[in-house]
Amino acid sequence: MGNTACCGEEKNTAPAELVEAVAFAAGAPAPKEESAAGVEPDTPVPLMVVIVGACGLKSEDSLCEAYCTCQIRGRGGSVVQTEGRSLRADPEWNQEFELADYEKGDSLEFAVFSAKPGSTDETLGKALLSLEEIRPGYAGHLALLESKLGAYLSVKAAVGGDYPEMPETMGEGALADNTDEYKISVAKTTRDSKIGVDIVPQGESALRVKRIKEGLIMKWNGEHEQDVQVEPGDWIVAVNGFRGAADGLLARISRDTTLEIVLRRVPG
Repeated sequence: MGNTACCGEEKNTAPAELVEAVAFAAGAPAPKEESAAGVEPDTPVPLMVVIVGACGLKSEDSLCEAYCTCQIRGRGGSVVQTEGRSLRADPEWNQEFELADYEKGDSLEFAVFSAKPGSTDETLGKALLSLEEIRPGYAGHLALLESKLGAYLSVKAAVGGDYPEMPETMGEGALADNTDEYKISVAKTTRDSKIGVDIVPQGESALRVKRIKEGLIMKWNGEHEQDVQVEPGDWIVAVNGFRGAADGLLARISRDTTLEIVLRRVPG
């Protein structure tokens, strides 16, 4: 497919005060279950995958199409790809694939791209489906990392194609199934409204919540379930659709009146 960037991205210099970032081994093969001594590795079995669709990626550019790839993590030769679908609406593919080389212990990587004739393809988001989710059969919604605010991918995966029932579309403020990210919405109603968090830079493209104080975040926590409550140690990774330099995130928190904030839980 031709390759395009349908959306621009702000690039800013990170603040001087930086704290050490947690390293994520992007693209590294997922650990596999160990076989007992003297036992041959598991024989590959076909895994069936349905790439259902994506939500939250729409573009006004009538020439932009979206397609999705899936591969066994760490094995580039296993890539399968959907057809292109217009981004004027949320893309629906509903395409089924067989990954014949799947082995017990493998994880799946998904990536959604936009394409436009004569331009370079742009990565719209990525998601990972873990061993624990694949083993019993999976049907659900995965947050698209590196994507627009709240975008997600809907997929099914099961050995032999015996898929569970697909749950309903995610609601506002809900966690996707890969629960490292969640979204909150707060609004400054007066000049004196305070967010109520102490935050520090976390690497070049996130802010870490150091402490929660009286303010909008504490009020949000008191009105919502625990799985979308902000906790010390969570990372702010997007503010009002912007993902990028930490100083850009901080500027929007300080400047904007209504805030949609995406946070990431970091095990630890």
